[in-house]
Amino acid sequence: MRRLSHRDPISIMKSRAKVADMYEKQGMLQKDIAPILGISEQYLSNTRRDAEFARFHPEKVVNCKTQDDIKDRREKYEKALRQGEQERIFGANLDKNYVIQTANFNLWDPTYSGPLFNLGYVDFPYGIGQDDFGQKSRTDETYEDSPEVAEQLWATLETYQDRLFSKDAQLLVSFSMTQYQAIKDRLERMGWEANPHPFAWTKPSAGIIPRPGRDLRQCWEPIFICARGDRKVEGKRNWYPGDPPRGDAREHQSPKNEVMMQHLLSAFVTEDTRLLDPTCGSGVAIRVAKRLRAAYALGLEISEQGSLLARAALKKVKRGELLEVRENFTSEDPS
Repeated sequence: MRRLSHRDPISIMKSRAKVADMYEKQGMLQKDIAPILGISEQYLSNTRRDAEFARFHPEKVVNCKTQDDIKDRREKYEKALRQGEQERIFGANLDKNYVIQTANFNLWDPTYSGPLFNLGYVDFPYGIGQDDFGQKSRTDETYEDSPEVAEQLWATLETYQDRLFSKDAQLLVSFSMTQYQAIKDRLERMGWEANPHPFAWTKPSAGIIPRPGRDLRQCWEPIFICARGDRKVEGKRNWYPGDPPRGDAREHQSPKNEVMMQHLLSAFVTEDTRLLDPTCGSGVAIRVAKRLRAAYALGLEISEQGSLLARAALKKVKRGELLEVRENFTSEDPS
């Protein structure tokens, strides 16, 4: 059989699937087809499933460059389907104190009339076009990072913040250093005292290069520590290192390191904490709030698949079960 190695990986995947279908119609079994193609039976099985997924869901594989990329997208999609079926049968949340909803913050916020929150974790899109940097994930759903999207989220928070947060509350705000002064000024106009020295999440072997050939790799992210009223904070170190999740642990375009988040939130969370994360992504802040025994934590995620995956991860976390903290820090050159 003519070798396919000179063709791109996705074309090879599609060709193998077509050849397998052809042989199967002739009555051959998959275990006999695989040796003809020079791959294992398991690999052939995945190849056919990946090709079928790409055929029926082209919008989900648009950024995929390899079969492994497609396989990862397919498995996340199937995991979300399984979670959705479990929720249909058994309900969405086993613990009503820790909740992740599929919801658009811009639509949810104006209608909220429940108990106030005393801690918020805000990680809106920055509006800097990060989704167009050419370094987006090939295997995760992407989100729009336009100035219009960012402004609408901020306007919603600013308009309705008093129906969300108590007079004694704290707010943790992820932002881009290119917007340091603008975000700080906005928070202070909204009535929050923003500490001028942000918390620093350092990433020893990860980061993006906004303009390849012109910029250094950005290996840290800042988080403003904000407060109104007189709610206390524990004096934790204002930086923590840890790379974003990789491989099977990565289920979001911009995932946060969970140990880093545990270090950060442990300075604020007590057993009377009510936490709101209005764009919770993979749900890491809600999982950590559960680990830290917060009274209540609510995350909103606009993507149905994203919220299903986040709820699946949340169910695996036991209340009060902390992650191991590593203090012997090492670093590697991410370049």
